[in-house]
Amino acid sequence: HRSASISRAQATVAALDLAVESFYHDNGYYPTSSLRRVASYTDIGWSCQFTNSWLLYQQLTQGPKVYCKFQADQLRSYSTLTVIIDPWGKPYVYFNPAIYTNQNLSWEVSSCAKYSQFRPDIASDGPDRLSNEFGGTSDDITNYGKTRWR
Repeated sequence: HRSASISRAQATVAALDLAVESFYHDNGYYPTSSLRRVASYTDIGWSCQFTNSWLLYQQLTQGPKVYCKFQADQLRSYSTLTVIIDPWGKPYVYFNPAIYTNQNLSWEVSSCAKYSQFRPDIASDGPDRLSNEFGGTSDDITNYGKTRWR
C-alpha cells in the first residue's frame, strides 16, 4: 500500500507540473500562490499550504480551460473551499514563485509577472506527513529535480 501511495503521489506531482506548464503557455505566467492563510480557515492548521492548494485547484479547474482533472479522493472540501490532497490526506505544497536567492536557501517572493521565468515548487509531504519550509524531509515527493529556470 505504501509503494502504491508513493507512486500515486509521484504521478499527481507530475500531472500538476504539466498542468501549470500548460497554464503558463496559455497565460504567460504560472498560477499564483500566497503567503497568507484563508482567514476563516486558520483553525485547520495548514496555513499557506492549505491556501495554495486551494488557489491552485481554482486556477486549474475554474477558468475557461480545465488544465487538470481530479478524482474525488484527490480532493477535500471545506464549506466552499476545495483543496488537492495527497494520498496521506495533506494538501499538496504549491509555491510560486519560490526563488532561492543564495546558498542559505533564503527566498524572495514577488509578483508572478516579474518572476514568471521560474518554475513553481510542487510537492507532497510524503508518507511521514511532515513539512519543513526549508526544503522538506527526505521522503517528500517533489518536482524540484527539474530546473527552476525556463
